[in-house]
Amino acid sequence: MNNKVYKNILSSFLMGEYNLAEVTLKLALLSENYIPNENHDFDFIMLEEISGTGYISGGQELANVIIENDSELVADHVQWSNADFAAKFAFLYIAPDIPVAVFDFGENRVPDGSDIFRVLWGPDAGVNSGVVLYLRHK
Repeated sequence: MNNKVYKNILSSFLMGEYNLAEVTLKLALLSENYIPNENHDFDFIMLEEISGTGYISGGQELANVIIENDSELVADHVQWSNADFAAKFAFLYIAPDIPVAVFDFGENRVPDGSDIFRVLWGPDAGVNSGVVLYLRHK
């Protein structure tokens, strides 16, 4: 897996440059052609955004975003219904154009048998939500 946090974003969060209660976090899906690099800018990353039935350009806004334990960014899982597309990466960003992190699925993923493409957060993901990002070294 080739997960990356983009350059300087963690220190920006910790220094209070972004108030997570006031920003819009979005998740876009990227193709297998993307090669993660912490120095990429938004426009370069979005060149590899996927397209397909059930997917809208720009991705989806994260819902119910909170900070738990002073350092865990938690949000609801993200899903696309009536999906007919494949993606290898999920790209988290602050709208409109601040890269936060990219998550590698390890392989091109397709919707499950019910035509729903799901992104479940973390190995300890709950039924509806999970830790998206640790805002400290774990």
